[in-house]
Amino acid sequence: MISKLTVMVQDDRGRVNRAQLTVVGVFHTGLREIDDALFRVPLEQGQKLLGTDRVELIALGLRSTDDWGQVQQVIDKEFPALEATSFAELDKVYYQHSVDWLAAQFGVIRLIILAIVVLGIFNTVSVSVLERKQEIGNLRANGESVAEVTWLLVLEGAGLGILGAALGIVMALAIDLTILREGILMPPAPGITRQFHVLIEFQPVMAVFAFLLGTAATLLATALAAVRVVRMPIGEALRSV
Repeated sequence: MISKLTVMVQDDRGRVNRAQLTVVGVFHTGLREIDDALFRVPLEQGQKLLGTDRVELIALGLRSTDDWGQVQQVIDKEFPALEATSFAELDKVYYQHSVDWLAAQFGVIRLIILAIVVLGIFNTVSVSVLERKQEIGNLRANGESVAEVTWLLVLEGAGLGILGAALGIVMALAIDLTILREGILMPPAPGITRQFHVLIEFQPVMAVFAFLLGTAATLLATALAAVRVVRMPIGEALRSV
């Protein structure tokens, strides 16, 4: 069903112009104050209604906000008469403050998660080393030096850390590409009229950081536990249960 509506506007000279337009589609932004007032018309029709052939504003949609720096350089070089302004600068009061608040919130959550992960790694690795006192005592009784046994345990911890971190990254990538491919459906937030999807982005930089953190935590936990156990008297280590 084709719907028509009449649009009336005031041009730059104060005159009232009108035009009968055909509705070809409906779009939603999720914000009621925008959805109730915003509509789009072709550029030629808009210029005709306003009685001008000028263009005052050009809005560009980018794939990521990280691309703005390159786009701004191209605009400044190819179109020096235009003033390139990012969305963050246009809406500092609401957008930038919200971004800063969320970044701080996510930073605290990230630190809590990292602390839990590191403590879990420390506990698991340390217990696994401490439970092998008899094995370490046998190595020491067979003539292995403190340095040799410590190095052996550190190499074992490094292998476990690298293997565990690599498997964790692979599993995270597999879950992101399969189960979470369409994102997580969230209920409407305050001021929003529709549900929205939260997409989980796999970032290589964070994957490298997680790999290094897991490996380093495993190495450190193994080294601390190994030094404690290896320096025990051989007889006490052999009698440990």
